[in-house]
Amino acid sequence: MLGRVSKLLLCTSILATAFPVWAAQAAFEVNAGLGHLWGSTTMESGNIPWGQGTAFYYVDDEKVLIYPRTSIEFPLDAFLASIDASYTVGNLALKAAIRTNLNDPNTKAVDNEMAVAYWDEEENGWYYRVYSNGGQTYSADVEQQLATELDAMIYEVRCRYAFYASQPTASSKPNAWWAYIGLGLDKRDYEFEGKVRRVSTADFIGDKEWYYPQDGTPWIDYEVHYTIPFLELAGRGVRDNLSIEASLGYSPLVRVEDDQDNHLGRMAGPFTAEGDCKGVAYKAGLQAGYDFTPQWSLGLAFDYLKVRTEGDQETVLQAGSTAIGGGADEWTWPNDAWENDEKISSEQYQLMLNLGYHF
Repeated sequence: MLGRVSKLLLCTSILATAFPVWAAQAAFEVNAGLGHLWGSTTMESGNIPWGQGTAFYYVDDEKVLIYPRTSIEFPLDAFLASIDASYTVGNLALKAAIRTNLNDPNTKAVDNEMAVAYWDEEENGWYYRVYSNGGQTYSADVEQQLATELDAMIYEVRCRYAFYASQPTASSKPNAWWAYIGLGLDKRDYEFEGKVRRVSTADFIGDKEWYYPQDGTPWIDYEVHYTIPFLELAGRGVRDNLSIEASLGYSPLVRVEDDQDNHLGRMAGPFTAEGDCKGVAYKAGLQAGYDFTPQWSLGLAFDYLKVRTEGDQETVLQAGSTAIGGGADEWTWPNDAWENDEKISSEQYQLMLNLGYHF
């Protein structure tokens, strides 16, 4: 935590010196805030090639291409600290912000593995058996519940131009409003460390459930990095001491990279995977502020982000034996590597309470 606070203090110094007041009609503001991050990020991988065939589901005598084979949903639930600085001159507005988590939340992630496969000689491919009960299909052969910890760093820079201004943008007049078009970059880095708490298997492979004793060794380490350049439209209005701002953003150039080390606590058979996905993102923001003195203000800001991406994942599997359980049907495998499809999606929310100072 001290390291994250040090980063915030360093960024405060950088931001304070990066935006000099060049003109009499310029305005400079620094905000410090506390808030909450919530939502989730989900990784799905599938269409895994094995042997000369491809992994498929087998559902009611019909073979269906498998997607996903693995689905892991990591929760986002942490308190945040933030520092941001904004500089306005004429019709141009610049802003930079950094946020990090204050606490190390212990939340529950869910890892679904579709693990029971058989080789079909006629179709020359691996297939998965999926059974139905009362019209409902059960496809998760193994479910792992993970106790996860989160480290989060969020960076954002943006540049806006006021194409309409009822008053000069940096004006101190009490009643005015502006419309902006802008460009920005939203960078979010999350690292999850998970320990397996409970494992359950489907009834057709034994219907078992058991808990793992913990010695502090992580079982899954997962990093995901969002890079989101975006275009936005925004509006801002000021009346007396009250200000309100709303914005909408869109990005067709999202890139999400992830790095996954699975089953680090298991001696035999761990695997690593690196993914690279591209897609789209949608952003929305709403904030309100009140100037209770000429220099000091108090504000509330809400931020929403939705991301949908897909791409490829490179997976390397080390030689080992049966991942879970063992017993009479225990089997082993050699070193292996493959490329498969991957999808990464996320919905994220932030609510921040900010204290600002106007220079």
